[in-house]
Amino acid sequence: EDIAVLTVHARTRKEMSKIEANWDYVKTVVNMRNDWADKNPGKIIPLIFGNGDVVSVEDGFDKCEKYNADGAMIGRAMFGNPWFFKDIEEKFIPTREDRINTLIRQVEVFDRELGDVKSFAVMKKFFKTYMNGFEDAKDIREAIMNMEKAEEVVNFLKEKADTR
Repeated sequence: EDIAVLTVHARTRKEMSKIEANWDYVKTVVNMRNDWADKNPGKIIPLIFGNGDVVSVEDGFDKCEKYNADGAMIGRAMFGNPWFFKDIEEKFIPTREDRINTLIRQVEVFDRELGDVKSFAVMKKFFKTYMNGFEDAKDIREAIMNMEKAEEVVNFLKEKADTR
């Protein structure tokens, strides 16, 4: 069966994220695909997506243009930034309320779906990524880091969301 999309990770498994992604690998695969397509007229030409160190929507577009990729995959840049793709439509900067309400929603979903099988402590890694970039973020983050139950965090965050 024909390949529709091939994603090229711009570093090796051994390199992991220890070094900067080398998008020249992506360009090499794009060139190989183009050479193959020239020799195989009528065949479905797969799209080539690059992956590695894409830090924003704009950066993804820039890398695609520079290395002739058809698209870009997003990895770590998404962590703590569920608004990442809003940048495609407009430059989006989440407000204090956006950050608090999104964390409330994530904690509620975690509690409903995984609360019986996973320790709530695993949620704490998200607290810093959401609770930053606004005036009282540090105070809120420090308070919720000491809480042990989802309900406690949700109630506290709802109170904070309503106090401004």
